[in-house]
Amino acid sequence: RKPVSAKLLSQAKQCWQAVSCSSPKAIVSLIDQHQLDCLPNMSDVLRRLLQELPHTNSGLSMTQQLALNVLSSQRSPISVTEWFKRYQQIEPLPFLGDVMFYALLFPLTQSEVPLFAIDSLEKNWWEQKVTLTEFGKACLAGQKRAKQCYWVGGMRISEHNHWRWD
Repeated sequence: RKPVSAKLLSQAKQCWQAVSCSSPKAIVSLIDQHQLDCLPNMSDVLRRLLQELPHTNSGLSMTQQLALNVLSSQRSPISVTEWFKRYQQIEPLPFLGDVMFYALLFPLTQSEVPLFAIDSLEKNWWEQKVTLTEFGKACLAGQKRAKQCYWVGGMRISEHNHWRWD
C-alpha cells in the first residue's frame, strides 16, 4: 500500500478531467506535458484510450480493428470465447474482460451493414460463432468506413463529431 499524496491526487484529477472532456485535446496536452510522474503508466493508458477513436481510413477503433483482424485470419467461424482469447494475445495494453469485449463489439452486428455476423443469438453469448462479413473485410482494407455512434470517455463519436485517430 502507498499513501495518496496531494500531487498524486492532483495528477489523477487532471487525468479524469481530460478523459471527461468532449474533445481529445486535453488528453493530448496531458500526454505531451510529461507531468504524470505519480502515475507512470498513465501516458500509455491515455494514448491507448485515444486509439479508441475511429481510425481515419477504416472508421474502426483499435479494439475493433484488432478484433476484426483476428476474424480475418480465420478459415471458419470461431466462438466468442476463442475470439476474445486471440484478441487478448495481440492487444498491446490489455484492459477488457470478455463481457466488455462482447459488449463493445456486438453493436457492429446491429449496424445497417454488419461488420461481422453471429450464427445464433439463441446461444449463450460466449458460445456464439462469429465470422467477418464482406463489409468488415472492406473496412479492414480501408476500402470502406464504418459509421458508428459510441463514446470514448467524454467524447461522443458520431457522423457529426469528427474526432479521428491516425
